[in-house]
Amino acid sequence: MNVASLVGAVAVAYLREELQADTGAVQSTARYVLNLSAEQVAAVARAVLADPFLNDRIDIKLPISLVSGQGLPEETLTTESATFYRNADCPKAAYLLAEHEHGEDASIREIAKLGPPELLERIDLWVREASKGLPIAQEQQKWWERALTGLRDLRIVSIDRFAAYILRTRRENDEAGRPIIDALGAAMPALRLPNDPACFGSLKERQRGHASAWKQQFNNAHKRRSGLLLKQTSSQLLLSEEDLRNAFEKVAHQIPNACHPVIEAFIGAPSGWNAQAEAIAEQDWEQIKPIFDGLQREKFNLGKNTLEYFSELGIL
Repeated sequence: MNVASLVGAVAVAYLREELQADTGAVQSTARYVLNLSAEQVAAVARAVLADPFLNDRIDIKLPISLVSGQGLPEETLTTESATFYRNADCPKAAYLLAEHEHGEDASIREIAKLGPPELLERIDLWVREASKGLPIAQEQQKWWERALTGLRDLRIVSIDRFAAYILRTRRENDEAGRPIIDALGAAMPALRLPNDPACFGSLKERQRGHASAWKQQFNNAHKRRSGLLLKQTSSQLLLSEEDLRNAFEKVAHQIPNACHPVIEAFIGAPSGWNAQAEAIAEQDWEQIKPIFDGLQREKFNLGKNTLEYFSELGIL
């Protein structure tokens, strides 16, 4: 499973619930307009076509200009805009459309939207789809839900990165055998944060059931660590290569030798998110954090620099 297919699975679970609730009732044609990337829209369409219940009830009409090249059946494509289907007769219970032109927004305002805001409201569906086939206890599923709710409430990640984090958490649990609490920390590189299996270990069991506690933990990690991977201090001052090299020389003996090449490459790389920042994010935080502990740019000392200036002029 990849990011697009997970988004598709969650969207299909959402649509199934919507249309199952209408089963047996006399309803007018339902219309759902997707507000997602082309790859994600195509993934939703494929998931609908693969679901017998939804395939019988949903007529897919997607702009060919949006999803051409995605390998969808010809009958699911259209040259018409979503606005055209607002009042069009439908042979099935619902139309599945997609927003492509920005000018359509006002015209399709009355059509039910299905995009990041709607999907992220259903954290339960994300966990349900991601945990399929995993022997996760109900309590750990609940903690996973609360953790993702806390992350969502921070509003700091896109739906793509959110989905990538969920998939990485699943992999850490399934392949590395980590409990969900540890897997959530080890999956942090998907959020452009350091790999830290112990990140949430301080949360007591009674706190793990509260999204607010998770939100605070994610917020702390983001504020204290995300900038470091971009070579910035917590006050967003840029860390120079010299700053980092001096810091590394002081603590190199505390860091495993296996980490040294990755750190050297990071120090020599430009600032910002790049391959070197991604590589250092994958290192265990407990092993590499000595280089960052207490690392701050030296503050500009006006008095000291004034004295040095006049000294150079021979006045002092």
